[in-house]
Amino acid sequence: MPRSDDGQLSALEARFAWWALAIGAVVLVGGVVVANGLLIATGLVMAGVAAQSLDPQRERRRR
Repeated sequence: MPRSDDGQLSALEARFAWWALAIGAVVLVGGVVVANGLLIATGLVMAGVAAQSLDPQRERRRR
């Protein structure tokens, strides 16, 4: 996905990251409710990926 030169997240990237974070949280809570380790792990990974995507310092560290 193309990035802007100023290092800011595009609106589409930010929207995707927020949706991934919300879905990851729902999967995590669902895994805790039904006591399923695979759902818990999936929710944690999704939340981690989404949180890393929302990190404003990410672009500066990549350069």
